[in-house]
Amino acid sequence: MPKISLDTLKTIVEIVAYFAATVFFCVNLLTGALSSSLQISINAERKNISKTEDDIVVKVNLKRGKHGAIKILSAEVFSRDCSSGPIKLKGLDGLKVSDGKLNWNQDKGSPYVLTPEDSGVFSSILKVPQGQTCTIEVGILGNRPLSFYDVQWRSAIVVHGSK
Repeated sequence: MPKISLDTLKTIVEIVAYFAATVFFCVNLLTGALSSSLQISINAERKNISKTEDDIVVKVNLKRGKHGAIKILSAEVFSRDCSSGPIKLKGLDGLKVSDGKLNWNQDKGSPYVLTPEDSGVFSSILKVPQGQTCTIEVGILGNRPLSFYDVQWRSAIVVHGSK
């Protein structure tokens, strides 16, 4: 049986370790394990505005996990059973800056970025039939900066109608 020197053994162990680390990060990159940590919570408040219609104010809280930033490419609220939406969540488009001041009259159109452990509250108003119970769904589309694929998140709540 041939003898292996300590230097050769060290080199073999280093090669195996580098290979294992590369496989680990490639698998996590391809499966989205490093990008999919986003918590969504939804709150809704219903208000009657006419004999036939109610407003449902939908507030969506987004909280990013510990690793990496997420670009929010699209975020919408929708009620399939109440035939309302989809409507974009407000507050996710960047504003243009002119002379060092925010220009509230013009969206920049760049994606909103949630950095690690960052959070934000975004909202929209859905018009729904008066008194009808509605399922409110939120859909988020995003990705990590420099990523080659998009990730989706969804959440839903039921808002009861008046009796």
